[in-house]
Amino acid sequence: MTNVAPAPVRTMEKLGLISRVAERFGSSGRLGKKAVQKIFHILDEGLGVNTGYTFTIYTYGAFSRDLAGDLDIASAVGGVDITYVDYDNRYIVKAGSSCEAVKYKANAYLDSVESGLDSFASLFDSSNVNHLELLSTMVFLHKRRSPNEADDSLVEKLISLKPKYRRDEAERCLTEEVKPLLQRISAPSIE
Repeated sequence: MTNVAPAPVRTMEKLGLISRVAERFGSSGRLGKKAVQKIFHILDEGLGVNTGYTFTIYTYGAFSRDLAGDLDIASAVGGVDITYVDYDNRYIVKAGSSCEAVKYKANAYLDSVESGLDSFASLFDSSNVNHLELLSTMVFLHKRRSPNEADDSLVEKLISLKPKYRRDEAERCLTEEVKPLLQRISAPSIE
């Protein structure tokens, strides 16, 4: 069996996915730039959706510099609307005035990733950004763990990176969310 690298995701497809995420999850007014980062990371590394982005660990968890730039481009072309809320020091990301046109240019790609968006929505739709940060960070650490690394070591790493989380939160996230999530994408599909 040969491992075939996924096809690269083109810029218009990335902008279409950003617009689709804003449309799907931004109507509540709770979607911000940090949440977009976490959603894309969980889609990519947690649900196996090829978003075309690579992530590193940053202040608020998994972060992609390219995604941050593309989010600004999506805003410039009207795929998303980004509003800064001064009194709350945060951004609100919603579908923009040209969302449909941006998505149209990525139709085939969006059709291929819609089930990943559905999976994300069914698992995490009610999550707040702090929980997404915890989940995304744990997914990041788990995907990069040593083959024989114990769960306790992973929990310790997370707590040292993110001391705001309690040990029981990190353990629960690992055992009840991250492991089942990653098992779903590594399980062979039955055709």
